[in-house]
Formats: sequence, C-alpha cells, structure tokens
Amino acid sequence: MSLLHIHNMSRMNKRNIWTLSLTAILFAGGFTSCDDDDDDSNKLNYDDPRIRTMSIPGFSNTFIVNDVESIIYNYDSLSFGSNVKAIHPNFSGYQVQTPIFYDSAGTWKSYPRDTTFKLDFSKGMKIRSMSYDSSCYKDYKIDIRIHLFDVEAFEWNAWGDSCQYEVVGNNEKAVFSEGEYHIFSQTETGTTHLVSKDGKKWSAQKEFSYEATPEWGTLTAFNKKLYVLMGDSLYETTGNNVAFQPSQLQLPKGYGALKPLFVLDNKFWALAKEGEKMALCYASVGDSAFTAGDVIKESISFEDLTAIVSSSGSTDLGYIFTRGKEGDCVILSVDKSGSLIRPTQGKTFAYREGMTIFNYEKLLCVMGGINADGSYSNEVFSSTDSGISWTKNTHRVLPGNGKFSHAGVFADSNSNSILLLGGNHGKGSNIAWKGILKQFIMDDLIFGKN
Repeated sequence: MSLLHIHNMSRMNKRNIWTLSLTAILFAGGFTSCDDDDDDSNKLNYDDPRIRTMSIPGFSNTFIVNDVESIIYNYDSLSFGSNVKAIHPNFSGYQVQTPIFYDSAGTWKSYPRDTTFKLDFSKGMKIRSMSYDSSCYKDYKIDIRIHLFDVEAFEWNAWGDSCQYEVVGNNEKAVFSEGEYHIFSQTETGTTHLVSKDGKKWSAQKEFSYEATPEWGTLTAFNKKLYVLMGDSLYETTGNNVAFQPSQLQLPKGYGALKPLFVLDNKFWALAKEGEKMALCYASVGDSAFTAGDVIKESISFEDLTAIVSSSGSTDLGYIFTRGKEGDCVILSVDKSGSLIRPTQGKTFAYREGMTIFNYEKLLCVMGGINADGSYSNEVFSSTDSGISWTKNTHRVLPGNGKFSHAGVFADSNSNSILLLGGNHGKGSNIAWKGILKQFIMDDLIFGKN
C-alpha cells in the first residue's frame, strides 16, 4: 500500500469521525432541548407541560397564563361577592391531553375532568401540569382576583317629584320621544300621562278614556308619533295631540293581530300573528302598512314578551324576551335585516311579567318583574356578550323597597347614570330614581370629574 493511499484513508477517517461527532451532538441536542419558547399554537406535543388557557364556567373573564412567573390570574377582577369556593376551572395545554394535578394539603392529586368536581379557589390554589409522556412537569399558582369593594353596585337617589298613584293591572310604560320623557299608566279613572324634560319635574296631562283599554306595555315611539295597542287595533298620536286615534298603519296582509316591539334601523318592528302562524314585520317612514317577513319557527309567546334594542359591538340588535314552555326566559335577537337568532340555547332565568330590560355601559341588563307567585322581584341579571351568557348580580339592589315591575330605564352616557321612571311595587310608584355605578363615583373621587 502506497504512502499516498494511506494518507488519503487517514483524511477520510478523520472526516468520518468529525461527521459522526457532529451528528451525535445534533442528535443529542434534539432530544434535550426545551420547547418552552415554541409559540406554535397549532403544534400538538407530548413533552410540553405548559398550560395554554384556563376558563371558569359562568364567568366571562379572561385568565392570563404567565409562564415566566408560573402564575395564572385574571386582569379584570370578578364582581364583588363572586363565589369561587366551589368551582371547576377548565384547562387546556399545548399537547394532546394535559394531565393536571392539584395541591391537596401538600399531596398532589389528579384533577378530574368531571365538571361536578369542585374545589375551593378562594385562598389560591397550586396546580401541576404534566407532559403527556411524563418526562417533565410545570407548577402554577392560581390567583383568582375579586373586587374587594362593590364597585358594580348602583347607588340610587330619588330624582324626581314623588307621586303616588294606583296603577290598574300593572299597566304602564315610560318612553323617551322628541326630547321628553313620557309615563303612561292605566288608573281606575282612565289614563294618566306624565311628561318631563329632565326626569325631575313632571307635569300631568289631560286624562283620556278609551273604549278599549290600552296595552301600555306596547307603547312605542316612532317617527315623532307614539303608538300603542288597544284591543286588536293599533292607535297613534297625531301632531301635538296626545289623544290616541286609530293608526293609519295597516297590518301586514294575511295577519289579523299585531304586537309592537321596538324601533331598529329607523324601522318600526312588530310581531304579526294569524292563528298559530307568527312573523316579524316592519314599517319604514312613509309606509301605509307593515311588511311581513318569513314565518317564525321559534316558539314565542305572543302574550308574554318584552322587547328592547341594545348595542352589540359596533351595531344594534333588537331583543325579544319571551316565556318558555317551562316558565324560563327564551331570548331571541333580531338584526337590521330581520334575521332572528337564539343566542342562548340553555336555560337562563325565569321569565317575569313586567321585568325591566335596558342597556348600560355595554351591559344588557334585566331586573325586577313579577314572580310566578305574584310577588315582586329584586333580582338583576346582566350579559356582557350580547345575551349569550348571563350573570346574576345579587349586589345590584333596586331603589326604594328594592322591588319593581314595569319600570322604564333610560341610560345617560354623558353622566354614566340611568333614570328609572315609574315602576310598580304594589303600592303605587315613585316617579324617578337616578342610579350610577359606584365605580364611576369612585373614579370621580380619585381622578376628578371631566
């Protein structure tokens, strides 16, 4: 064998040794590298113990997972008085299934996926998430933050003239039209009509009697007129005359009954009914009759319903609250094209006659009403996601004796306040209350008024 051949073999052996060494280093590195900095949320791993999200059923708050400090917390505190002593948070990780354990008096126990299993998170909780291949784990501290003060409660003050009057059959409604607040109610002597520009000073208008009793719950302000249902017919005001006359608006063709709802997108919306058939219908300014849309397939109680228009993101939606077959409240939303959807599929809360529905600071709120046993309710519910989920606000007490039905509520975004007008609690009505969230009162004290 020549010296040149031996030299070339030596160079090849050195090169092979170098290649094998480099391959071994890369191979070893591939199995020992930490994947904590991998932000590919679509990648499913078996050796990544990190938690991706945490959520609590019944709460819409977003929880932040801080892997650096190994803590999970909510930036926006839960409402004052929120009970977290028996809850079942849901966790998801960066792998197929993330085994979770919880600290039970110093012992790690498996965290069941069964939602009936509840734990006390009121004093914090430590959890451990394990990689699917059991090669590593990561510990987190759960810090669920709750408002220490009742900043989401209303502070109420008597705002207008106190006026006691007996309302027959809880038949009343308040509306805002042409720069004035109007309260119409049915008394033993006829119709009481009160008017105010600011909600503080009220003047009584002339009383009128009609052959058919007005259903003041259907009172709707549209195109500088007021409309109300009397019997099976629609009546309207004309000009400055507050007396109601038969309306020029005709029912949609093929329908014999009408239930006014609300004004959305400059259209007067109503429910039309003929036998068991019902449809949404609308009238635009200048129309002589309502136009009926498609037949409604949802189950709606024509007699028991309350309607309102509320903001939803950057648009407005109409909402229909109606009594379900089991006495629960069925909620339907209507967009500007007349499409009807049911945002909440599960049970919400009991439907109550005369419950007050209003929109306040991006909240869709429901309060008061008459319970099934005839008593007056003081419960308040709110939704932050356009009626999909609802939270019971036990701390948002109502003014006066705390129980109302058939009240009118109007929000004033300039002062972050709401006016509660009329409303019955079995002993007549106070005219007006002004409410403001304590959060805004505290903000004024700390930062000063604008």
